[in-house]
Parts: sequence; structure tokens; C-alpha cells
Amino acid sequence: MSIFTKFLITLVCFVSLLLCTLYYFVQWNLDRGMLHYVNQKQLQSLQLLTENLSRFYQEQGSWRKIVASVPAHVSAGSASQLRPSPRIKQQRNRGTDKLYWKLLLTLSQQGLHYPNDRDFVSLERSQARRGFPFKIALLNAQGERLLGRFDDSFNRKPIHLDGVVVGFVALPVNKVMSDSFELEFLAHEQKQLIMLLVWLFIVILILSLVASRHFIRPITELKRAIMAVNKGELDTRLKVSGKNELAILAQNFNDLAATLHHNAETRKRCLADVSHELRTPLAIIKGEIEAMQDGIRPLNENGLASLSNEVEHLQKLINDLNEVTNAEIGAMRYHKSKLNLTELLQQSCQRHALLLVEKGITLHLANNLAIACIWGDATRLNQLLDNILSNSGKYTDEVGQVYVELNIVNQQVIIDIADTAPGVPDSALEKLFEHLYRVDISRNRKTGSSGLGLALCKHIVHAHHGDIKALHSPYGGLQIQIKLPML
Repeated sequence: MSIFTKFLITLVCFVSLLLCTLYYFVQWNLDRGMLHYVNQKQLQSLQLLTENLSRFYQEQGSWRKIVASVPAHVSAGSASQLRPSPRIKQQRNRGTDKLYWKLLLTLSQQGLHYPNDRDFVSLERSQARRGFPFKIALLNAQGERLLGRFDDSFNRKPIHLDGVVVGFVALPVNKVMSDSFELEFLAHEQKQLIMLLVWLFIVILILSLVASRHFIRPITELKRAIMAVNKGELDTRLKVSGKNELAILAQNFNDLAATLHHNAETRKRCLADVSHELRTPLAIIKGEIEAMQDGIRPLNENGLASLSNEVEHLQKLINDLNEVTNAEIGAMRYHKSKLNLTELLQQSCQRHALLLVEKGITLHLANNLAIACIWGDATRLNQLLDNILSNSGKYTDEVGQVYVELNIVNQQVIIDIADTAPGVPDSALEKLFEHLYRVDISRNRKTGSSGLGLALCKHIVHAHHGDIKALHSPYGGLQIQIKLPML
């Protein structure tokens, strides 16, 4: 299964779970909100009743007559569904003094006001016989039940008189909806919610497809690029856009591909150079031997000495190749210990000073060198200094100068070895540490050496966790700068 498919399936599952959770939450909230609305609506419908009760209280000064108008065996039940007793019916010709509660309920239900409209009410034909569609309880100002059934869960609506609460009317809280209109409204809202979520799911799915392809495209391109590099197409590169993790990954791939391409080119050039370097002394040896066999050159001491020189040159080239190869594969051994690099540099300069004088070159070692102690291999570091000083002797013109300095900067030992003319072109500075690279195009074997010395120096410095680079010398020649960490 591809990453795109996995990503899409994961996204669809996540969105489905999210939408289902949203549906149940909205539905639950809608049900609760509808119940709250119904309860508040019922409570609000008692506004006129509370106003009539407030006027009654203002007229009577208490609730005693309204309580006395309801028989004791009824007052504890549903006060909104009262049925007048025979005794009360017999007393109607005496007025409505003992029918206050029913009178107030009837007036409020018909939208009339107490006491102004009391004469317009016919209690015998009143719709109040059916009562309110919900049960009503009457409480005094202290919240104590006077009429009807009541518990603490009921909703209350205060009865105000001149800003003072003189009582309450209370309704039971609806926990479920039974009205057909309300149920139909909820069913309609549920249907609309489901349709909305379905359309939302479709839109999110379409956007997810587009977004998935957008985010997966760099990974797909990286996959193709890796397969191309695996087939040997090392010039393959990715387009880098943005600064996110995928862009960084693409940039790292390009760097890796460039390194592989460079290494491949270097290997090809190295093989060509090695074959050329081996071919030259072998051709000379073969030519001289054939000349001796044909009698063109006499088989004497001079002829044998010439053959010996070519064999030595061939042997040196093979040894250098072997050392560089060992350094690259990590087979070169290092026996590191604490050593005084300043003293090591002074000894090396003393050895080479006499050899350079014979070539007309003067070596200058800076005075008052700081004491620099490092963790390193004295033998390999001597080999490093010998290679660099030998190169200065080979390439510096006669009556030249070589300057050696040692400084300590930021816990790093910096050794600078600079000589006089001739210099090195800018394009050659970065290539000096490559295998078999030599500035002289003619490959003059008297000065060109094997071209492996600086490559070996680079491996030795890196093995000591340092850095080496070639610069233009302020004296007109080449400057080699070595940086090694101090202890």
C-alpha cells in the first residue's frame, strides 16, 4: 500500500470520527437547548398569571383566600386541574370569593386581567375546566408550597408587588419532549444536520485528495530521483522550494547526489591518472631494456642506474597510492598521545632547513613560538610537515624563501607555511588536495612528484579532527594553513 493511500485512509477515518463526534455533540446540545426553550416558554406563559396574582395579593394582602378556595384533599394535587366540589357549586350564587384560584387561572388563560375583567368570566363554560396544559404550583415568598405539587427541581417565576417578591408560581421541568410540533421540529433539524455533515464530508474528502497529492508529490519525486541515482544517473537533481522538512530533505538529496557525482568523476580521473603514472615509468623501463637488447645502449653501470631510478619512482608511486588508499578506507593506524606540537615543528624545520639551503631556499621559523600541546600521532604529523616542506622545496624558485609560523587562536593551533613565487591559480587552490592533481600540465616528472602528498596530508589532518586549506601566500607563492584542536 502506497503512502498516498495510507495517508488518505487515515485522513478519511479521522474526519469521519470528527464528524460523528460533532454530530452527537450538536444533537445533544440541540436537544438540551430545545428542552430549555420549552421550559422557558412555559414559564414565560405564566406572565399574565403572575400579574393577576400580584393584583390579588395587593387587594387581599395575603394568600389565605386563594388557599381556602381549594379543598384540602385537592390542594396537594394538580391545582391547575381542579374540579369545583358540589359545595362550591352551591355557593356560586354567593359570589366567587371561594373560587379565586380557579378564577385567576381562567382569567390568565383567556388573556384577561384581575379584577377588571372578572365579570366577563363564566366559570361554568370556561376552558379552565381543562386547566393549563401543565401543572402549576403556588409558593409563598419564602418558597413554601401553598397549592399544587412541588419539589426543588421545579422552575420558578417570582410574583412581584412594588419591587418585592410576594410569592412564586412553579412548573415541573420537562425532561423529554412530547409535543408533536416540537418533535417534528427536532426531526427536521436532525435531517438538516445529517445532510450538512454529509456535504461537509464530501467537501473535506475532495480537499483531502488535493492536499494529499500536494504533500505526497515531493516524496514521489524523491522516490523517482533515488531510483534514477540507483541506476547510475548521478546528475539527477530535485527542485527545492520552501523551507519545510521536505525542502530540506530535497536539498540534502541534491548534496548527496552532487557528492556521489563528484566522487565518481574523481574516481574516473584517479584511475586515468594512476594508469598514466604507471604507464610512464614502465614504458621508459621497457624502452631502455629493448635498447640494451638491440645493442643501441650498452649494458653498463649508467644504463642500470637509469633503470634503477625508474623502478624507484615506480615504487614510490605505488607506496603513495597504498598510503592514500589506507587513509581513505580507515586502515591507516594512529598511535596518539599528548605531544608538544611546537617542539615537533621546530625539529621538522631544522631537518628541512639544510636541504632547502642546498637548493638556494631559506627557511624562516618565527621566534617566540607559543607552547602548543595536542593529542596526536607524532609520526603522522612529522609525515604531514615533511610533505608540505618538501613541496615548498620542489616548487619554490631558487633564492626563494619559506616562512613558518605557529599561533594559538580560540583553543586552536594554527600552522602557516608560506613560500615565495611561483604562485598557484585560483582554480587550482581547491584541487590541490585531490588525488594525483598537479598544477603543471606537462607533468614534469622532475618537479611534479606523484601528486599524492597533499591528498595524504588532508587525511592525516582530518584524522586529528583538524582542517587544512590552501591560500595565496602574501609572499607571492602558496600558503598551506593547518588548524588542529588543542588539549
